[in-house]
Formats: sequence, structure tokens, C-alpha cells
Amino acid sequence: MTNKYCQIPIKIIKLYGRTFPFAIFLKVADKAIKLSNKDEKIVSIIEKYEERGVTEIFVIKDDFEKFIQELKTKTALKLFDPETIIPEKVDLINDTYRVAAESFKKLGVKKETLILAKAVNESAMTTLEKSPNIFHFFEEFKDRCSKELMQIMLTNYVMCGMIDTFDWASENLKEKLTMGSLLCDVLLDESDFEEIRNCNKEYSTLSIKSKNHPSDTVKLLAKESELISRESLEVIKYHHETPRGDGFPNEVPGKNVSLFPAIRIVADKFVEILIEEKFNYQKKKDILVELEEEFCIANFRKAFYSLRQMLGTF
Repeated sequence: MTNKYCQIPIKIIKLYGRTFPFAIFLKVADKAIKLSNKDEKIVSIIEKYEERGVTEIFVIKDDFEKFIQELKTKTALKLFDPETIIPEKVDLINDTYRVAAESFKKLGVKKETLILAKAVNESAMTTLEKSPNIFHFFEEFKDRCSKELMQIMLTNYVMCGMIDTFDWASENLKEKLTMGSLLCDVLLDESDFEEIRNCNKEYSTLSIKSKNHPSDTVKLLAKESELISRESLEVIKYHHETPRGDGFPNEVPGKNVSLFPAIRIVADKFVEILIEEKFNYQKKKDILVELEEEFCIANFRKAFYSLRQMLGTF
């Protein structure tokens, strides 16, 4: 299929109820096949294709831009409706994030897309806060979210706890830093994530797209400076740098990485290890020893100590 089509998770169409005001296409053998919904409720059509295992539909790019404008209101109403049960909310968070990422890739930065992303970020944080703990949340919803979004949500939750250990902490700052964290990888596809995961830290072997995505994302989002904060961009710019100075895209020396992205990097690594260890808290001491050895300089050390203080082991 050509770049003229944009992908939409099929479940999110149900927000429209009886009718869907745009032409719908299926991908068949890499061709776009138009569906007719002239005389049938859109939900009925969607359910038929869901039963056949279809998970995405497509609309043309011009319609997708109009769709984003309408979706930001419909999504917010559903996400913040107290009657929406948690599993449905998690599904909607995941699907809305996918729509926002598709918009950034296909349409560039749009005010409506940033508003949509902000709703996802706020809803994800409030949903996690209602969970007994992050292990319970992970076990219950790991199959309802992409691996990448689940990691982001857990990382953001840990980040907020770390930020609270500083006397300058505020809800506004937590929103800015978690928003940056949410948008770090919006330009990447699953194949890009696989490439980064499998490169064994040989970052020079990465494709230009994967290696430069932090810088490219900052350049894209900076075009809407009124809607995206300097702190958010700072997190995005450095989120793949390391204390050793061998990260990417710019191999920034660890001593030059500022505190906000350092907090995100430490939180992300902590969550990654927790997931690998299946949240075995008996290994918490070993995990902290490993992290202290890795994050031992400058702002990384400050970030690590905030994590340790949050966990009550300071």
C-alpha cells in the first residue's frame, strides 16, 4: 500500500457508534480494498472483521487528519469517563497511542495529535495509580498493550516516584517529563524496536532511522513549541545516551547528560530489569547493586539515588 493511507486500530472505530464518516479500506495482498458501510451500522461491520482476525483498517491521509481532529474529543470523553472500566481504558490508551504515533509519522506534528498524546499520558498515569502495584498492572494488562507502551507506562510511573524525592518536584514537571518519555519513540516501527533490541549495543550498526530518531523527534516536535515543553524535548533528545558516553545518536559524555533525561534513563533500565526478572523483588538488592555500578557519575548518580530513596533503601 502507498503512503496515501493511514492505519487505524479497528477497535477505536467503535467510538463512532452508528456511522463512520470516512471511507474505510482493508489491506489485501498489499492492496487497498474499499469497504462499503452504506446500509449497515459501523459497529456491525467492525465486529464481522474482528471475528476474522482483522486488527487494523485504513483511511486515506486527508480523512485521517480529519479523523484525528474528531478523535481527540471522543477519546478524552471515554478515557476520563468514570464508567469506563480499567481493561477498556487500557485498550483505548494502547490504540490511541498507536493512532498518535501513526499521525506523527504520516502527518508530522499537529496540534490535535499532541492533545491526543497528552490525554493518553494523563489517562495512563491515573490508571496506573489506581492499580495495587506495577507488578499487578503488568500481569493483568501485558497482553493488552504493546511491549513498548507497557514499558513506557511503567517507566513513567517510576519516574514520578523518583521526581517526588526532590524538593523541586511538582505535578506540572511530572507531566512534562512523562510526556517527553511517552513521545521518545513515536517515529519508530516494530522492526526498528527489534533492530535496537538486537544490536547488542553496537549502535554504529543501526540504520539511520533508528540511530537518529531522538534528534529527528526533537526536530519534529520543536515545531510546536507552544504545546511541547523544553523539558519534554530534553528527555527525548538524550534518552538513548549512557553514563559511559557510548550511547546514540551523539555519544554524549555521561557527565554532560542533564538530570531530567538521566531520571528517565535510570527508570527505564530499572523497569527493563524488573520485567526480565519477572518482578522478583527478592532480587531488588542485586538489581540496585547492578544499577549503582552502571549509573555512578554526575546526574546519573543523582537519578539512581532518587530511585533508591523512592524504593525505601536509601
